[in-house]
Amino acid sequence: MGTPDEDRPDLIPLIDLELDEADEVMDAMSNVGLEAVPHRVDPGADEGRITRAVIRLYVPRAQLRDARSVVRGVLPEYAESGADAVRPETLPHSEEQQWADIVSGLRSDGFTEPSAPRLLPPDPPEEHFQAPEPEPMSRPSNAALLSWLGIVAGVLLVVVGMLTSGTGLIVLLGIGVFIGGFVGLVSRAGQHRDDDDYDDGAVV
Repeated sequence: MGTPDEDRPDLIPLIDLELDEADEVMDAMSNVGLEAVPHRVDPGADEGRITRAVIRLYVPRAQLRDARSVVRGVLPEYAESGADAVRPETLPHSEEQQWADIVSGLRSDGFTEPSAPRLLPPDPPEEHFQAPEPEPMSRPSNAALLSWLGIVAGVLLVVVGMLTSGTGLIVLLGIGVFIGGFVGLVSRAGQHRDDDDYDDGAVV
């Protein structure tokens, strides 16, 4: 005689109980809308031994967690001893192996263990605009230094001439030196502007 799970692959063994215990558990499961399929098991039949038969209860896989909760509520001694499972000695070898495979893939609440999360590859580094390093400042030429020196000296001569109330020669000399320095700076600025006009533009 085959087992219920051979005809219904969705069934899974829940627990082996004595007859009166099995009736009590089945009544409790029926009251809460759970399905339980009993199957008589004789542990010593294959070896010719006379043993006491037990009732093995099968339940749908989807109801395994709730069914175990009912067993713990009706038969607290099974929950305390951890005997809320099928007895291995009552299983044939092939069915015992099948049950071991099922149990190894289930948690105590009836769900499979989640697989380890896969680590996603790190995001590529964002590209940022990097400004080119500034060119080193060029040293001013001697002519430019002389022009600036003439401007400063001209201003000082004009101020000294006005403060000392001397002859206007110092003031005229200061004005001349200032104009000479200013003209020198203007002429050099025009020369640099002409050089920039021949620039071919930026290279892209």
